[in-house]
Amino acid sequence: IEKYDRYKSKNIKLNMHSSDTYGQLISIEKLSLGYDGVPLFENLNFSLRPGEKLQIVGRNGSGKTTLVKAIEQTISGQMPNTLIGKGTITAHHQIKLSVYHQEIPDLFLSMSLYEVISNILINSKIPANDKTIKNTMAGYLFDPDTDSNILVSQLSGGQKARIQLIRMLIRKPDLLILDEPTNHLDLPSIEELENSLSKFNGSVIYISHDSYFSRSLGGSRILLS
Repeated sequence: IEKYDRYKSKNIKLNMHSSDTYGQLISIEKLSLGYDGVPLFENLNFSLRPGEKLQIVGRNGSGKTTLVKAIEQTISGQMPNTLIGKGTITAHHQIKLSVYHQEIPDLFLSMSLYEVISNILINSKIPANDKTIKNTMAGYLFDPDTDSNILVSQLSGGQKARIQLIRMLIRKPDLLILDEPTNHLDLPSIEELENSLSKFNGSVIYISHDSYFSRSLGGSRILLS
């Protein structure tokens, strides 16, 4: 049985590069990640350029979520939280990342839609004046005249999904990471997600078992096995 003691987190090289020579946002070279002394995948290589979409596929437990978490942690300047690993993860030093979360923060549930949009804008360092708040609402198919005072807890699943889209896209990110984004969404919510992503010009890394969603979003694929 091969020993994997050599796969330690210190063997992962993290780079935040500023050169646009190759126009790459993310570069993965000879990457191996895993837990409990066993690699989930080994010797992975790929790169992502501006505007490209990449689907990560593989059986359950193959390391798909581990990989996207490692990319998130690299962009935030952290060491990937795995017990074993080697290789290189390189990310552009100015990359703006957004991650799609299905669950609305509990804090938002007791707030009105108007208050939540204001909160999102403020946290994104965007002036939260009345005009900007209402324009943002209208841009995501909310009616500022009738929806502003509705509590978020009373919104439909599709409407809550639109709030998450606002959170994800408001900062005009370079890269989106989506981990099974259509789980627990109804069909109108999925269509709204697809519609918003079709207008997004940045890069996307995503995991999805939804074949219709994958065909809609498109892009290249890498297989973890």
